[in-house]
Amino acid sequence: MAVVSVENVENWSWFLYHLKKVINEDRNLVFMSDRHQGLISGVHDVFPSAYHSYCYLHMEQNLLSTVKSKNAHISIVELFHRCSRASNVHEFQVAHSKFLQVGGAAAVTFFERQTL
Repeated sequence: MAVVSVENVENWSWFLYHLKKVINEDRNLVFMSDRHQGLISGVHDVFPSAYHSYCYLHMEQNLLSTVKSKNAHISIVELFHRCSRASNVHEFQVAHSKFLQVGGAAAVTFFERQTL
């Protein structure tokens, strides 16, 4: 744990550098985050072989802040749930296509931001 003045690339890199000192590098590591750019950069720089994924709940919150229309929230969130629960590629592609269709430009922007 660390207490820092601001969440930024420098502080995340510092934290991860010190974390690396106490973690056995022979392990396969997975980082889950809220997509903060400092953490994304830090994981990539300090743990280049680690897998980095994004927290579903944070993604859902990001979606709600991306899609401004109150009427679209319910349907777009349900379509996002369908994407996340797809059990095969075809199911995902169908749900993703519908998500993009209903969400329009905001949905496209949302998925682009999730894959930084």
